[in-house]
Amino acid sequence: MRTFYRVGWKFRHYKARGVRSRVCGHACTAKATIRAHTAVQLAGLMSYNPKMITSIGQIAVPVGDLPRAVKFYRDVLGLNFVFEVSGMAFFNCGGVRLMLNARDESQSPHGSIIYYKTDDIQATAADLKSHDVKFEAQPHLVAKMPDHDLWMAFIRDSEDNLVALMSEVRQA
Repeated sequence: MRTFYRVGWKFRHYKARGVRSRVCGHACTAKATIRAHTAVQLAGLMSYNPKMITSIGQIAVPVGDLPRAVKFYRDVLGLNFVFEVSGMAFFNCGGVRLMLNARDESQSPHGSIIYYKTDDIQATAADLKSHDVKFEAQPHLVAKMPDHDLWMAFIRDSEDNLVALMSEVRQA
């Protein structure tokens, strides 16, 4: 069985057990390990250490108009609003905290791209269209993986940040 993961625009594959990664040289024993240490290595954040990073704890998104952004993320995207304090609003998205912070004049007008998982990308896209959300790219097939098809769509939030939707559609 081969495991595929993405490096830039290329797909690399390794057997599920006992093969050394070409990215960092560690022995890869499972698909999750390959994905986890490859993502860290490719991001250039630090050398791979399985005890260092376990999950995403918080993502910060700079916004120009905090009340408008809160309404978009809470009412349109349906994220769980947690609290708001001192120019920041916090949401819970499947255990990952999303922080919207009021952007000052020195910050770039656009933040990081966050990829939100959805089970049904077509239904999610239809719902977002009903809220007049601007689409940069409609739902489309990105890659055929061994056990699923990867679909993505790109939208703009209320603050003109690029936001991605992704869906792993299992093959029948």
